Amino acid sequence: MSNKVNEEHLNRVCEAIQIVLVNREIKGKMTQFASNSVYENQNSREYQKIQALAMEIGVPVNNLIDKFRNEIFKSDYIH
Repeated sequence: MSNKVNEEHLNRVCEAIQIVLVNREIKGKMTQFASNSVYENQNSREYQKIQALAMEIGVPVNNLIDKFRNEIFKSDYIH
């Protein structure tokens, strides 16, 4: 797939995640996940799942992580 198609797919995935996060309980769990350092631990199960999703979408894992941090959890993410 072309990079443009991959980025569009990534945008749709992120939009779907944002819809799911309307549920408060789920958003709380996901926000806690986003605030942890699992993004940096390449051996964590969570990182491996993110990496698998990135491969399926066809984008670099860092692009997916940046998208999560900057668009989905931008107000909730704690560095």
